[in-house]
Amino acid sequence: MQLLIADDSPTFRAQLEFVARQIGHNPSVFETGDQLWEHIQSHGLTPSLLLLDWEMPGLSGPDLCEKIRLAYPHLAIHIILVTSRDETTSLVDGLSSGADDYVTKPINRDELAARLSVGQRNILLRQQLLTINEQRIAAEKLASVAQLASGAAHEINNPLAFVRSNLDYVSSQTSLLSTLNELLNSSETSLPQLRDWFNRHHFSELFDELEEVSRESLQGVTRIQSIVEGLLRFNSEQGLQRQTVDLNGLLIQLLPKGAALSLPEALSVVADPKQLEKMFAAVIENAVLASQEVSTIRIQGRLVGGEIEISVKDSGVGMSDEQRARAFDPFYTTRSIGSGLGLGLSLAQGIARQHNAELTLDSQLGIGTTVIYRCHAA
Repeated sequence: MQLLIADDSPTFRAQLEFVARQIGHNPSVFETGDQLWEHIQSHGLTPSLLLLDWEMPGLSGPDLCEKIRLAYPHLAIHIILVTSRDETTSLVDGLSSGADDYVTKPINRDELAARLSVGQRNILLRQQLLTINEQRIAAEKLASVAQLASGAAHEINNPLAFVRSNLDYVSSQTSLLSTLNELLNSSETSLPQLRDWFNRHHFSELFDELEEVSRESLQGVTRIQSIVEGLLRFNSEQGLQRQTVDLNGLLIQLLPKGAALSLPEALSVVADPKQLEKMFAAVIENAVLASQEVSTIRIQGRLVGGEIEISVKDSGVGMSDEQRARAFDPFYTTRSIGSGLGLGLSLAQGIARQHNAELTLDSQLGIGTTVIYRCHAA
């Protein structure tokens, strides 16, 4: 477990390094917060203890805390601010920036050792929690894959069955077409004989039937193609590229013409902007399809404490209790056959979970549906 120290005072920097080595650490030492941040950007960051001087030229300790927490929101790290301040307000501000603890100057060796020991325990506990959480997520993914595979097999089997049936019918008519070819190529076949043969085999009906089965088969193949494309979109949520996303701008961009939007002045979240756009686009599309009038759709946002809540509300047909319970199941749809895959809300919920956010749904039959997205603010 690495220990990183940043302090612009040569005296305190040397003292922190000396005490750290005495209690068994091999720290990397930096003269400023900017130097440490450049090092992190170049080499990355593993589970670490960080001792940061509060007041440094360039990036201060609290500034560096905020940058590290934003760049590594789920990494097991423990940040201790080193300060000569003892005012409660100042210390609260420092801890609010993302620090876990603080130690005051002049440095007391035993106190620093104890605080570093606490930090090590916290990091180990966070790593254990992360491991347990990863195992839980892996188990949920396996269950989701099994459910998705089952749904995909069912959805593909339906159009595949009638495509196969139609091909069997076309195959059964090839012998008749072969006989026709022989009659046409025979010099002994007269026109009356050919007409009689056509009538006896109902050839005019055959053409109509072949046209019908061709049309049905093309519809089936198109359906299978749309299912495969939906599965590819469903899988594209891997590999998140996190950055600060302006939710106001994103929702204004996705807002259907005529729908109402009510947001605070600024809502920002750390997320993958493309995946977040997919998630909100799927939720808003569902609201539009469920509504007779787009003007009844209401998108609202609010900031509660450190959490953002975005609701998409429609006044459409709503859902029964049974439909609501299955709303996030892959391939479940209340739309007519061929008009929806039933992957939209399932995809949206998967993206929300990848961002450690929550997507919930409330719906009443004949009244409408509200989908709520909750996440931590940037």
